[in-house]
Amino acid sequence: MARSFTSSGDKITYGTVSPPLTGTVHAWYYPTWNTTTEANPRMVARTYRVSTLGLFDFCTYNGSGDGNSCYFGWYNSDASYVDSRYKIPAASIVTQNAWTSLAMTWVSTGATLVYSNGSNATSGGSYVAGSANCSSFDISGNTNTLGNNPGDGSHYAGGSLAEYAIWNVVLSAAELSSLAAGVSPEFIRPASLTVYIPILGQSTEPNYRSGSAGTVTGTTSSAHPRVYKPYGLLQLGIPYVAPPAGGYFNRYFYEQHIARGSW
Repeated sequence: MARSFTSSGDKITYGTVSPPLTGTVHAWYYPTWNTTTEANPRMVARTYRVSTLGLFDFCTYNGSGDGNSCYFGWYNSDASYVDSRYKIPAASIVTQNAWTSLAMTWVSTGATLVYSNGSNATSGGSYVAGSANCSSFDISGNTNTLGNNPGDGSHYAGGSLAEYAIWNVVLSAAELSSLAAGVSPEFIRPASLTVYIPILGQSTEPNYRSGSAGTVTGTTSSAHPRVYKPYGLLQLGIPYVAPPAGGYFNRYFYEQHIARGSW
């Protein structure tokens, strides 16, 4: 089961989850709000460090008064005010009342790319400060919150979340297409997968990579998107083989089964 975040108190928090300065983040998101008229702010995930006022946004929507756009990337809200986030219209990346495979890739001094259902959607937006540069940001020892703003709770997701994952490498377009096709993050470069929170309706919704527990506040259970996991392969008649570093097995799995529609 996924979880639905539909009120100001709904969230899941984790301590000391630091996004790498080069990496990829992915989640499944089911928004129930209108992407062209919604007045209230919404958020999929935010990592925040109070001492430096630094944050990392993954799909933050600030409402119709801000052009109905979502923000992705790094932002420093102290006196230096460095905003390297990418801003893109919500309607171009998510659909009301439908599951969306949402992803972002970034490098410390290079481009931030946004993907929707496996396709590069970056061309529809722009950088807030004109370019991306997260090389000087420090949000270690932070709080990572899913489904809401870690501070005032004013940005609840307004929908369901599942399969939140972070890698410390930039995934390829083919690998992001595999995720959008329903392949579990466990198959995609497992040696580089640093955060994996599937959100299955568990009491603490643990991070499967570190073993750390989350603190679940509010939320309700909702239907999970269709995701093919290692423990489900035997039911499909496919013996499970642990994928090596580099993700060879996941490419074979995708090409031989999902791409050919053999389900």
